[in-house]
Amino acid sequence: MPSALSVAAVNNSLYPSPSKEHLKSLFVGQPLSAIPTPAAVLDLAIVRKNCRRMLWTCNALGIGFRGHVKTHKLSHTLGHLEELSKEGGSESWNYGVFIKLDAGYNRAGIHATEGHLLRQLIEAVGDLCDSGIAKFRGLYTHSGNSYSSSRPEDALWLLSEEIQCALDALQFDVHGGQMGTDITISVGASPTALVLENLLNPTEILKQSTWFFHLQQLLEKAKSLKRVNLEVHAGVYTILDLQQIATNVLAGIEKLELGDIALTVLAEVASVYPVRSEALVNVGTLGLGREPGKVGSEWEGIWGLVSNWAEPTEELSSGAPLGNGRWVVKKISQEHGILSRKNNDLAKDLIIGDKLRIFPQHACIAGSGHGWYIVVDSDKEDRGNIVQDVWVRFRGW
Repeated sequence: MPSALSVAAVNNSLYPSPSKEHLKSLFVGQPLSAIPTPAAVLDLAIVRKNCRRMLWTCNALGIGFRGHVKTHKLSHTLGHLEELSKEGGSESWNYGVFIKLDAGYNRAGIHATEGHLLRQLIEAVGDLCDSGIAKFRGLYTHSGNSYSSSRPEDALWLLSEEIQCALDALQFDVHGGQMGTDITISVGASPTALVLENLLNPTEILKQSTWFFHLQQLLEKAKSLKRVNLEVHAGVYTILDLQQIATNVLAGIEKLELGDIALTVLAEVASVYPVRSEALVNVGTLGLGREPGKVGSEWEGIWGLVSNWAEPTEELSSGAPLGNGRWVVKKISQEHGILSRKNNDLAKDLIIGDKLRIFPQHACIAGSGHGWYIVVDSDKEDRGNIVQDVWVRFRGW
């Protein structure tokens, strides 16, 4: 029987990536205004801030964290991970297995109420572990439905449901040992991971919430179990987007804002239409995303928000931090977007050739349309207007 091909081997041959060094020779040191459009621009200063925020919260609450890599999956990162896996040697390698639970998202996994199926699965995984093929790691849930949150209470409730689902599933380890003595309960999505910060600095109104109190109790219960390690997982929290801002999962002064979004799409004005107060830009679905803002949100019905960034004409240190530029992406086609003035605001007039930076509605989809990220750093003297690096995105599946 032929040996299985590694994912990296197949993707590297069928989806070859451009040379990172060549891209750096073209772009590093250049002002953003010189970069061909459309381009995905990633601000490293904001990524660092978002990562520190998440890790600080988890450490303060005494729970673990597992980073997800999708939107920021890079070709050199995946190659490095595969090399690390080889260092252990084929004889010592076994698979780590999580049982996927459905806590109400109804996409994948077994719900804790499906006791017969769950018990069978636990026994099957136990057999694999006994054979040495695999090692049981734990129980895993993902509340992708938390993206529809519009207030902290929504995400608090969904995170509580995830933890409760995992705790309920533990009872189906009928012999009390098939799952092992070191079980990880891994819960979360970016909204439900971010909402945890409210537990450390709650508003007076949030303290009165039933779900605030209930989540605190569940966290303490999970952390008290001797064989259980509780962790949250998330991915796009590093970058964020309009969709995440619209969840409103943080209350008080720490709420998420446009300045927390690390990804913008650099685009160019191709046409202007003064009579109808619109303009055409050279990026659409393939480079900006597939869905508009959810109903009822501040960004309802738009595919992106133009920032207030403008090409620096004098000092490069102008124009940061980014904010609302009062133009929105009203509609899109495959490779073009139509801009209109937000609520007929007195936005600045646009001219053909202007370069704009657009906050995407959904960073995961927007990023996937680009071969690499143009990396800037707004903590530096140029305030994020000079290219510092190029990160090549992983291609393939």
